[in-house]
Amino acid sequence: MHHEDPVAHEETQTTEYWSGGVLECWALLRRSNTASLPSLTYLRRFAGPTLTTTRRTRSSDRFSKQFSSSWLRGLRVLRAATLSLVAFPAALWLTGCMLGPDYKRPSAEIPPQFRAAMTPDAVPSIADLKWFDVFKDEQLQELIRTALAQNYDLRNAIARVDQARANLGITQANQYPNFGVGGGFTTMESSQEGQFSIPSGSPQRQRNFGTVALSLFSYEIDIWGRLRRATESAQAQLLASDWNRKAVITTLISDVATAYFNLLELDMELAIARDTLGTREESLRLIRTQLQGGVGTLLDVRQGEQLVYGAAQSVPSSEQQIEQTENQISLLQGKNPDPVTRDRR
Repeated sequence: MHHEDPVAHEETQTTEYWSGGVLECWALLRRSNTASLPSLTYLRRFAGPTLTTTRRTRSSDRFSKQFSSSWLRGLRVLRAATLSLVAFPAALWLTGCMLGPDYKRPSAEIPPQFRAAMTPDAVPSIADLKWFDVFKDEQLQELIRTALAQNYDLRNAIARVDQARANLGITQANQYPNFGVGGGFTTMESSQEGQFSIPSGSPQRQRNFGTVALSLFSYEIDIWGRLRRATESAQAQLLASDWNRKAVITTLISDVATAYFNLLELDMELAIARDTLGTREESLRLIRTQLQGGVGTLLDVRQGEQLVYGAAQSVPSSEQQIEQTENQISLLQGKNPDPVTRDRR
């Protein structure tokens, strides 16, 4: 009786993975209807067309452990690369958003023509004239010129403008390469009357030494516009300080002119009060003469005295207001309280 062995069927499983930049391939060959162990074929392919084949026989447990560890290591590398690719663009996007949008001046609705606007042939507006063209009084012009030169508020405004201009220069200089050089020289000489006497002319009495400092070349590449934004902010601060200076000048001229005209008005009020007092005193003298002649009455005398006392009361009040106004003008001029020279007509 002839007995034929059943045909052995082969089953192959292939697994590939990357390890250290090299493609590794394992082929597991199984034969059915046989009692032999599976045959494991190891293929190692480098980054090239060469393919070498080595046949090894290993247990399936060992192959499974190596395959699992290599697979986990590949997942870790892939996850780290993915996080790097995602985190870098996100960081760049967030850094760019921190600078903020560009400044846009708000739109203002301006009428095409102001109310009661004058034609070009009309007399120019007083707002278009210089202050010395408006105020023709020479003494007032002198007071305004002194105030513009000595007023402390205006000095502070000018100093703030200079400070803003210097800040702009410093901020703008950060956009350029920076380097610095410094040095110093020190000389020391010991006293002859000290604890240890040193003879005169001895070279040990003097000690000279110097220092030199060198700052390395540095430059910041303004990729995201941080330095440009800082320069724009410094320029805006400079413009704001300059407009504040102009506002202080306008207010100062207005205050000096207003106080001067108030002073002239008080001078006229004082003159009227003194004239009124003189007139009422003369009227009181006539009433008393009538009383002595038997024509007037004592009631008329008392009424005349009341008018005289009322007129006399207004004179010191006017003099006090004049002195206060003169002190105000002196303060605006940056001087101590002092009488103001003016034309008393």
